Amino acid sequence: MFTVLHANHLEDLRDLALKVIKAAPQPPLVPETFLVQSNGMAQWLRLSLAEADGIAASVDFPLPSSFVWRAYRGVLGGVLGDEIPELSPFDKGPLAWRLLRLLPGLLADESQAECYAPLRDYLCRDERGQLIEAVGEGALPALPEGPEAERQQWQLACQLADLFDQYLNYRPEWVRSWESGLEDDNFRDAFARQQAAGELPANLLPDNLPASQKWQPALWRAVLADAPPSSRQHHRAALHGRFVAAARALESLPSSRRHPLPPRLFVFGISALPGQTLDALHALSGVMDIYLMITNPCRHYWGDIVSDREAVRRSMRADSLRMDSERVARQRARHPEAPALTGLAEEELHLKANPLLAGLGAQGRDFIVNLYEFESALSGRDSGFDLELDVFVPRISEDTPPEQAPLLHQIQDEILELVHPGERALAEGSPRRLEAQDDSISLVSAHSALREVEILHDRLLAAFERAHEAARQGEGEPLRPRDILVMVPDIDRYAPYIEAVFGQLPPGNPRHIPFTIADRVASQANPLLGLVLMLLELPERRLGVSEVLDALDVAAFRRRFAIEEGELERLRRWLADSGVRWGLSGEHREQLGFMPLDENSWRFGLERMLLGYATGSPAAGSQAAGSPIQGEQSADLMDGLMDALTA
Repeated sequence: MFTVLHANHLEDLRDLALKVIKAAPQPPLVPETFLVQSNGMAQWLRLSLAEADGIAASVDFPLPSSFVWRAYRGVLGGVLGDEIPELSPFDKGPLAWRLLRLLPGLLADESQAECYAPLRDYLCRDERGQLIEAVGEGALPALPEGPEAERQQWQLACQLADLFDQYLNYRPEWVRSWESGLEDDNFRDAFARQQAAGELPANLLPDNLPASQKWQPALWRAVLADAPPSSRQHHRAALHGRFVAAARALESLPSSRRHPLPPRLFVFGISALPGQTLDALHALSGVMDIYLMITNPCRHYWGDIVSDREAVRRSMRADSLRMDSERVARQRARHPEAPALTGLAEEELHLKANPLLAGLGAQGRDFIVNLYEFESALSGRDSGFDLELDVFVPRISEDTPPEQAPLLHQIQDEILELVHPGERALAEGSPRRLEAQDDSISLVSAHSALREVEILHDRLLAAFERAHEAARQGEGEPLRPRDILVMVPDIDRYAPYIEAVFGQLPPGNPRHIPFTIADRVASQANPLLGLVLMLLELPERRLGVSEVLDALDVAAFRRRFAIEEGELERLRRWLADSGVRWGLSGEHREQLGFMPLDENSWRFGLERMLLGYATGSPAAGSQAAGSPIQGEQSADLMDGLMDALTA
């Protein structure tokens, strides 16, 4: 059964999921499965389940791509006897390494010189960005050598792997056509014949490719040719059609123990899904209960609502890009058009609809429109979705005058009803008036990321105090740390400041706020892993003072050289006094392409520190009144530092 639920509050979707779980509990050893888009959403759901049942156990939170691959293995492994690997050989990781190995040979092949010219021109450039000339008439320029050139080749391989991964997820029909060689000049005729024969899907495929893009299908075919014959069809574009056919023919869930599929699946808090993933989930709905829970901020049809900038772009496009009226009518029948927009031409909608929804909701709008189109396509071969429900709840209750509600609730309800704030003001005859104490939306300007986090900490403490006072007087519920979600554009940039501000107070302190940081890059979340990556890059690093001190901040690295945490401050003063800046020595600087000067290198600074120890004074030659380098402890600290630099 495939159920689609629309709600404007994430909490309502969560409550519905909990009610479904309680109404039809799974057997004790069968986990509940939630498809989520991030670890942060998984953590929030886990806390909600624990609060409802007292414990959150036997719950699985896979990402969409990993779950679909698990479904491929479960269905095709049980029906067709395929040995599909646990990880696809065409995933981004292994594909990047394969591309890195293939690129030099492909770019040096004179028979394909014209095809791969764009990639060759990108890599064959010197330090100034100038194209490297070929040696000899008719010869191809050789790829640059050295650490920097290898890094550039690796970065290109990663970008290409990511590009092909997106094609496999969002444009699988393109990949299948490339494997068949349909990108040549006879593309239209050949593709039309295969469409008529049912050999390829009747979806949009790339038209005749320009010369600058011919390398894409050629490179994909080279990747396939390099893979073992048994693995060439183990990618999503090749498996998906077979999977859908096999899944629709299932009468019960596959009984495989190696890769079992859950009897019930909640797709929760996901803002966009590829059509391929939707197709896979719907194919499984004959033997699984699929609940697609969509956060939809508007109860009306808003597929035509665009920002002013997008409206200008659309006006410059061909009319053929507009959806046909029959399809739009079917979509509007699902969520009716807002009364204020009825009868308006498409070119005028952006002037009357809510501008905040139009400007910030493009991704959600496209996903919901794609969902409408997916359902329309399904209705041609079956009944489409089994059940669709709307759970739209206004923020402002009926007995509360809108002007007395918090500003945030007013804006949310205007989005819900697809009302333009300017049109609302004209209808009411007056602008919006705010209460003096209304702080439901605050715009704060700070001079640094650290100051932003400090302001956040102070605001949260004030919010906790107000909520506690209101709850004590019986006017509201207490505010808990688990009720707060902080979103930032780059969590790895803010994580050190969050740990410094929120972690400075012990748990017993009344000002302590419990916190967790989700969705961090592994190398940023685990200092030891970041250190390992830094050590692997040592031949290319300048080895500045800050890099060495950052490495010594890692306890495991510090223990290896018998350096105590309390000695780091003294070591910082020594390095500042000795004049160390970067580079092990003049020879090291020369290897990096700089002048072979010893001044301000590590060898230069260590010699001054040793002379300072010999004389019992600050680093020899230093003009600063630093701390004397003397005593047994100083000797041990210097010994540990020298071991770390020469290891």
